[in-house]
Amino acid sequence: MRKLLVGVFSAAVLLAPASAGAVNTDGYELPYGLLGGVYEFEDSDRDSDNGVGFFGGVGFPLSSRPGEALEVSLHSLTRERNIDGGDDYQYSLFAHWVRDLTAPRAYGEVKPFVLVGVGAIQEDVSGDDHLHAGLDAGLGALFPLPLRGWAVRGEALARAQINDESVPGEDYLLDFHLRLSLQIPLDFFPTPAPPELPPAQDCPTRVVDPVSGRSDCLSDSDRDGVADGQDRCPGTPTGTAVDAQGCTVVGVLIDSDDDGVLDDVDACPGTPPGMIVDGTGCLIDQSVVLRAVQFEAGSARLTTDARRALDEVARTFKNQPGLHAQITGHTDDAGNDNFNLVLSQQRAESVRQYLVGKGVAPRRLVALGLGEAQPVADNLTEEGRVANRRVEFRVSVQ
Repeated sequence: MRKLLVGVFSAAVLLAPASAGAVNTDGYELPYGLLGGVYEFEDSDRDSDNGVGFFGGVGFPLSSRPGEALEVSLHSLTRERNIDGGDDYQYSLFAHWVRDLTAPRAYGEVKPFVLVGVGAIQEDVSGDDHLHAGLDAGLGALFPLPLRGWAVRGEALARAQINDESVPGEDYLLDFHLRLSLQIPLDFFPTPAPPELPPAQDCPTRVVDPVSGRSDCLSDSDRDGVADGQDRCPGTPTGTAVDAQGCTVVGVLIDSDDDGVLDDVDACPGTPPGMIVDGTGCLIDQSVVLRAVQFEAGSARLTTDARRALDEVARTFKNQPGLHAQITGHTDDAGNDNFNLVLSQQRAESVRQYLVGKGVAPRRLVALGLGEAQPVADNLTEEGRVANRRVEFRVSVQ
């Protein structure tokens, strides 16, 4: 009966749904090391005590499959034989596929996950060594620590091995493993936070962008790609190609990304609509809301239009390697405050993970959810609520 229950448990693990999160501390989607201890509830057919030991390993997040990782681990444990008080030993080498599980993050930053593995197990029973194939499955949870991406992991596994030598009359054995470990990102140079943009009072010229309403030295009132402080020809009609001083260029003009910089001098082609560029066509420090980035109702699942818009953002990041961004999720005030805060974090992280999946380095992006805390319009009107439901990119150039 016990083995039947384990089989049902393992099947349930394999069928568990998954999300787009990562089995890392947020912001540290990097290769990592594992070091910890293991306690084994041994198969009742064995004539020995439960085993204790240690294990270590390394994990590699799969950049093409957000939320998944491949881990390789070694473990060693010892059991005391009941018959004579001597020790038996077990060693194993396993490869695990790990996946973050779908779950509301109302309980904080704890991340549940599922893992499934195959490997080789060496048994040393009464001085007799033999090697066997094994497989296992289990559930775990990751608890982030306030230390540069470090975390504590706990997991429970059911491990089976095809083994007719350790216990006479038995063709296979099933053991339970409880593991507790430290997960340590393999990066000794943490990503610096994006630099703060200069406050308005530090700007030599205070101007107001009539579209976004932002008041600082980076406004571009005529949307020609030249900041107002450097624009010698203000009021250029939208879509008109201009030179580095903001004045119209005469001749045959092509501006494929409509950023106000001609293709033949555009060093950063493919700029998404609505973003401000310098005279070379590259993004400058700014905060911008991409209205095309929307989600399915009450969830963090991106719409098809949102994915298309983010494809353009990803191309921009590839064309301009110095770009970093803080992705901030905002909601209106409908519903529970805590739910809105969690949902805004999930949405910001969903955008971040999509861009990472498109090849943007994880360390260039930071996701932050602020819920309903920073409205830009009145939540009493539908138009205001739509304006408040937004994803904002705070872009910096390093």
